[in-house]
Amino acid sequence: MVLSLLLSAGIAIAKYFSGNFSIESSKYKAYLISFVAGISVTYIFLHLLPNLQNGDSDLIKSLFIFVLIGFVVFHLTEKFIYRYVGKGKVSEDLKLNHSLGLFLYEFSIGIVLVQFTRVNVIEGFLFFVPVFLHTALSNLSLHKIHGLNPEKEQILENKTIRMILSGGAVYGALIAFFYNLNLRFSYILTGLVAGILLYVVIREMIPKEKEGNPIGFVLGVVFYSLLIFATWIF
Repeated sequence: MVLSLLLSAGIAIAKYFSGNFSIESSKYKAYLISFVAGISVTYIFLHLLPNLQNGDSDLIKSLFIFVLIGFVVFHLTEKFIYRYVGKGKVSEDLKLNHSLGLFLYEFSIGIVLVQFTRVNVIEGFLFFVPVFLHTALSNLSLHKIHGLNPEKEQILENKTIRMILSGGAVYGALIAFFYNLNLRFSYILTGLVAGILLYVVIREMIPKEKEGNPIGFVLGVVFYSLLIFATWIF
């Protein structure tokens, strides 16, 4: 259980410092984003979604409803702000929305990470890697979506607020660590996290049109596929 807390702390640290660096001008930017996207897509389709079917037999038929709910809610939240917030306020509101939304998402991640690690350390590790990599690039993804300048904008300039919001995964892990959560609730939460993660990867990580590096994406897919296949064998 200590391992899950350490992994959650790693996610929190990545979140806190994500605003302090930028790969926007790096020649490896396209390759890195594509590589992480390849890892994330592979984990979702080869491991996370298939494993949802190993849950409570009464939930299996309806479990993917929660995957859909997680995907739809994250999408509609952004669309609502774009549609109803006054012109000129969109970037600030979206920054706040993105930060609060990711806080709740990472809080859920902390709970799921503990549950996965309780089942198997490998399960926890496989879940941790794509989440950690995305979290480390979360500041870049915000700029990419909403057109903010990564060299001039900070998502949260107040260090205290940044620290509080960055600890979402740790708070979730502590809740799961000290309280024995209902198994059915855990599977439902996993479905929601799967839906949100799927949206985040499609919306934020997979490079659009001419962007990205196909070789990096393929290498990410191959690397994580081999890693997952290895866990099946051993």
